[in-house]
Amino acid sequence: MLFHFYSHWANSPGYYPYGDKYSFFSYGYLGVQFFFIISGFVIAFTLHRTRNIVVFWEKRLARLLPAMLLCSLITLFIARTIDTDNVFPEAHSIKNFWFNLTLISPHLLNNIVPPSVSGISYLNFSYWSLWPEVQFYVLASIVYYIKPAKFARNFCILALILYSIFLVVQNLVGNNIFDLSTTNSFMYGCFNTVLLFNIFMYILWFSIGVIVFDIYSGEANLYNFVTLIIMVVLQLCNSADDWPVRLAFLIMLSLFLLFLYFPHLLDFLSYKPIMKIGMASYSLYLIHEVVGNILIMRYAAYFGKLDFLFPLCLIAVMIGFSLLSFRFIERPIIKFLARKDKV
Repeated sequence: MLFHFYSHWANSPGYYPYGDKYSFFSYGYLGVQFFFIISGFVIAFTLHRTRNIVVFWEKRLARLLPAMLLCSLITLFIARTIDTDNVFPEAHSIKNFWFNLTLISPHLLNNIVPPSVSGISYLNFSYWSLWPEVQFYVLASIVYYIKPAKFARNFCILALILYSIFLVVQNLVGNNIFDLSTTNSFMYGCFNTVLLFNIFMYILWFSIGVIVFDIYSGEANLYNFVTLIIMVVLQLCNSADDWPVRLAFLIMLSLFLLFLYFPHLLDFLSYKPIMKIGMASYSLYLIHEVVGNILIMRYAAYFGKLDFLFPLCLIAVMIGFSLLSFRFIERPIIKFLARKDKV
């Protein structure tokens, strides 16, 4: 949220009334990768506690869609009533609203139907990360229910295969350092497929979480540690030549290792308010970017020289909204499904 409210649009005149004076969070986008690692861990945990693939998908859709519907409705309403300058035109579209509920990337539809015909985009730019997430759910649930006892091993093998394909395609459309002979149409087809099904480029993040869960579950064997090291090395090698990116990745991994072996150092995360915000973070993710930036553009200037404080007030309000959304919408549905699963 700090990245979206202070840094992401800092080079776009008019988005922030304070310009780029407080753009200290330019690496905040790496929170998405951390989210993917956490998701790998949490989904592995969920699969181990879910009796079949139908129940798993019921739980996932019930977790994703109600909050998505509510936050998309609010985003659409705020955009059409307050964004009078049409700064975020995608958020004004009824078509985008309905299509976003499918959780599918608009680029996939636009690749089948010309964009001039479909004209679909993300209602909220942040929603792009739901597409690799959904692809991960599909692959993980299939691999798990084929052979639950070997889930971590089989999923990580699949992850390494898909990531290898991504590296080869990346090479083909880049410097072609291996001097592979191929046609332009073939390269375009491979590259386009990898872009549309972007799980290829993000799957190692999820698989790191899967492996960490396997270690957490008591499978602290040599195979798991070797696999984890391979994935970490691959991510470090393919990261941008920017030491903060690699450092951020190592911090992410270190937090998980602390969680596994020195959990008492993370006891502060068990503080009740932090736990509540964590539970409600999905709707916070869904609501904040477009709605937040529209409100910042329109109202932050009223704070005068203290305009930089407006996003902080907005964060507090949005946390409050997400807690209410979780309590009155998301949690009742989760409890209902839990009772249904026991019947």
